[in-house]
Amino acid sequence: MFSQNEVSSRVSRRESASADAGPCHPHSVAHQARAGRRTYHNEGSQGTWINAEVAPSEPSRHDWSRTRRLISGWRIASTTCEVWAPSSLAWLAGRLLRKFIDTANRALPGLLFSLPPRLLPSSPEAQWQGSGGHPTSLEATCGLLRRDGLQRDAAAARPFRPVIHPCTAPSQNHGLGSVLLLPDVPSMIKAAWSEATEFAAATMSWQTQLLSFAAAGLAYLVFTAIHRLYFSPLAAIPGPRWAALSLWNEFYYDVVRRGTFMWQIQDMHKKYGPCVRINPYEVHILDPDFYDELYVNTKRLDKYRWWTNLAGADGSSFSTITHDQHKLRRGAVNPFFSARSVTKLEPLLRSKIDKLSARFDGFVESGEVLRLDAAFMALTMDIICDYAFSHDRKYLDEPDFKLLWKQTIIGAFEGGALGRQFPWMLPLMKRLPVSVVSAMNPSVGHLLSWQAGVKEQVRPILEGVDELTLSGDKDASSRTIFHTLRDSDLPPEEKTLQRLCDEGEILTGAGSETTAQTLTRILFYLKQEPKTLARLRDELDGALSKRTAAPSWTELQQLPYLSAVIKEGLRLSYGTTTRLPRIAHEDIRYKEHVIPAGTPISQTPYFVLMHPSIFPGPASFRPERWLEPAAKDMKLDRYLVCFGKGSRQCLGLNLAYAEMYLTIVAVVRRFDWEMYETTLDDIVCKHDFFVAVASLDSKGLYTMTTNTSLSGQDVSVIGLGNMGVAIANCLLRAGATVTVWNRTASKAEQLIAQGALLALSPSACISASPITIICLLSNATAEQALSDVQDLSRRTIINLTNGSPGQARQMATLLQSQKGARYIHGAIMVPPLLLGQPTSVTLCSGPSDVFHACTSVLSALGTPRHVGEDISQASLLDNALLSLMGGIFEGWVQALAIVQRGGVDEVEFATGLAGPFVKAMADWLPRIAESVRDEQYVGGSPLRMQLEALDNIAVTGKELGVGVLLGELRGVMERAVTLGKGEEGIAGLVPLLTGKNALGISTRWPGHSPYPEPCRLLEKHKRLTMIVVPHPRRRNRGARLRPASEFVATSWPRACADDKHRITTPGCQKRLAANTEWQTPGLICRPQARASVHLLTSVFYQLLPIRVVYTT
Repeated sequence: MFSQNEVSSRVSRRESASADAGPCHPHSVAHQARAGRRTYHNEGSQGTWINAEVAPSEPSRHDWSRTRRLISGWRIASTTCEVWAPSSLAWLAGRLLRKFIDTANRALPGLLFSLPPRLLPSSPEAQWQGSGGHPTSLEATCGLLRRDGLQRDAAAARPFRPVIHPCTAPSQNHGLGSVLLLPDVPSMIKAAWSEATEFAAATMSWQTQLLSFAAAGLAYLVFTAIHRLYFSPLAAIPGPRWAALSLWNEFYYDVVRRGTFMWQIQDMHKKYGPCVRINPYEVHILDPDFYDELYVNTKRLDKYRWWTNLAGADGSSFSTITHDQHKLRRGAVNPFFSARSVTKLEPLLRSKIDKLSARFDGFVESGEVLRLDAAFMALTMDIICDYAFSHDRKYLDEPDFKLLWKQTIIGAFEGGALGRQFPWMLPLMKRLPVSVVSAMNPSVGHLLSWQAGVKEQVRPILEGVDELTLSGDKDASSRTIFHTLRDSDLPPEEKTLQRLCDEGEILTGAGSETTAQTLTRILFYLKQEPKTLARLRDELDGALSKRTAAPSWTELQQLPYLSAVIKEGLRLSYGTTTRLPRIAHEDIRYKEHVIPAGTPISQTPYFVLMHPSIFPGPASFRPERWLEPAAKDMKLDRYLVCFGKGSRQCLGLNLAYAEMYLTIVAVVRRFDWEMYETTLDDIVCKHDFFVAVASLDSKGLYTMTTNTSLSGQDVSVIGLGNMGVAIANCLLRAGATVTVWNRTASKAEQLIAQGALLALSPSACISASPITIICLLSNATAEQALSDVQDLSRRTIINLTNGSPGQARQMATLLQSQKGARYIHGAIMVPPLLLGQPTSVTLCSGPSDVFHACTSVLSALGTPRHVGEDISQASLLDNALLSLMGGIFEGWVQALAIVQRGGVDEVEFATGLAGPFVKAMADWLPRIAESVRDEQYVGGSPLRMQLEALDNIAVTGKELGVGVLLGELRGVMERAVTLGKGEEGIAGLVPLLTGKNALGISTRWPGHSPYPEPCRLLEKHKRLTMIVVPHPRRRNRGARLRPASEFVATSWPRACADDKHRITTPGCQKRLAANTEWQTPGLICRPQARASVHLLTSVFYQLLPIRVVYTT
């Protein structure tokens, strides 16, 4: 066995001899290579083993089997490689070729050394010892020799230090210590390039250098092609050879031909079958039944790094490569888009949809052409920005719906293909000034400006200096997604500024364009299929007209045909059209093919959604396919893959569904539309830019929008007050033929100018149309107007005149029973200026069949709601809402008087303070209603505190010289407090008006007088039997009787302090003198059955929190 010094000495002598010798010297590298003194005795996929001449000369005291076990688990990378060539040109080409081939094939040559054990690590954890951290004998360098005798000094070459890696190759016994040496590829390439350029500069002319590099490049291309075609792990997968050679084929179709590679993949499948190799590294499968197997049933799928370059947002959940990191990031934002969170978001969604409807109304009135795809893009963009960023972009307010943003998003999607091929381009663009980029490309400049705005919004949130954080507001509704991520359990490296900005950017792009495209395509196909549109409207009218409240999106999901329309719209808008590569950690078997672990495998949603075996007639819009029995048998929903599948499924799925359900219902019931210079080419997918894009020559989807058409419908209107004129205008805009009558004919002149017809009498007006709307000052006026009309059979009367429930019943008797009319009683819940908008609700009661027959007419006025068969129900609800409106107006007038006298600008007060305050208070209305329904009155601000607030208002009014309108409310609160309800909330006032208190005791006063004065009360009820007081611990959950002697009052109300009134009790009599201080009479209370007593009022007016109970 050689010692370490002997080995070093012999290696040094040999290197010296090789360096000094010529090419024919026995010790030269070239001679040894020609003589075959190094033999290749084991070739495998892990590398090439070469037997060296170094051999032991004597036995060792060490355990060689143990050494082999230790060393066989390590792979040592080195660039020990000697190259000899007959000329400098051949040497250079061979040198570069050898390096690149080794790198590409992953089958790199090594050297087998039999070294003394002391030169080897004693354990896997041990480090190499010796010069430079590793044995000097392994500091191999390349002796560069030429046939002409020119020799480069080996010492001048760059040594390569070994890099140790775990080795999974089976242990092989090649001498005493087997060490497999493989090149350190990055160092090898860098050093080879340095050596080649230095050598070329010293020995070659520039022409020779150019030829050398050209030869090397050509050799690299040739050998790379050979490897990819014949020796790649994917060589057995069928596919075109030109696709397996490089990615330039995909570059051509996706960049040059602008998003058409998807159809090239389709052609490959037609020729080669369902499993195709589409580029050197990726396999594509076209099999709808394998979709779940790949994306759902396969565990721990990673994304393909090369593919995610299209997004340019590496920190987002969408672009996250590994399964585990994606799970971590996705878990932090999942609650933000859960079904429960989206349900709470419905008020925001409805407000944005109402704004969109108002914009549509503007187009209806002006007759302008509407670009529908831009309008829906503005809607979804405003929703996602307001929800995720708490910032309203107000794209719905823009005249063109901010068309630039839509163009920006589509441009960004198209640029994704270029970003995959050249991932350095987008970072370079971000480094340039925005002004420069905007001059080059306005869309990209707009995108970069928006990204900068997001960063400026996120920065104070991360630093905790934003307005919401400083205010200490814990209300979840006002938190953005950035607050959610900042306060999550994510590690600090997941909360950096850039990562959160990346997350927000992807949410915006993915949360706007895809949903907008679906809404646009649904409306296009509905107009192309009139029967489908009619059936959808019938279902909506039948299901929603009976409701008193707007249905939630989860309730709308229960409507089968509406759901079928949305599913079919999703299918034909595809969601994302591009393929979705995934990398599995284990081999995947598809039929006879075994796809190695680590290989990107993809399917394309477009191919599944348009597969004729799953969806016959795939290009046709046929919602009925989702309702047929075959759909249930096939489980058709599993093939609706537009939102993706598995752990990487679309994050905003619930939000998208809510937007689609609420928007389709609002638009279809309210508007009609006609396509304007729009064809199927403006809708059908022609380009795959991650999302479906129609013909590049398309100018968008344009419509002529109108209200729900009443063309050919005759409607009469009796009464031309402000509301009557507004009703007639809405009907005229909807295309109806309107006949009007009014006692003062001059009020009809403007309507006549717009096309209305004037009747000379109410009878003539009713006879002109099958449906007549009456809107007069009072029901008495309506009865008088109809007194001359005897026969109303085959006529429908819709009475929208305000009145009481009793008056509604009286009118129904007159018109239905006596004159044979079909009768609907209704109430319009908005002022005339707001009539015709989606927020304009018309309450209707009466026979449901009559209501359904009038739905199209009533829809021209806004949103009709059938509240029941009882003809008086609409009037009842009308008066309830009017009482709410009266209270609001009373408080608003009081508030305006105070701020005006206080010198505050009224409009600024209304917009900056009052508006948000009223919206916040509106959220409390359902809670108060629940308290009244459940008779749980304790909660919220107690009445005693609210009474104090009303007193402060009175004091403020006195100081400012302003009258107070809230005195009646104060009186009710005051009486409630004296009855022991001071700890209850505002809901505690309702029992005082309905005759029920918290104890279940009737509180109706004799004569039904709500607030009897103490004098009149004592005149009618002389005998005081007991005093009921709240239990001090249980509050209003119970009561107990206590002797009156336990209470002391400071004074008696002046109105009761005279000689005429006596308080007689079973135990004593006490006479009260006028103008004297009342003293405790020492009453003795006796128990009474609760059912036999009536709570009348508090005798101790404003003084004691007790209840005085009288027997009747």
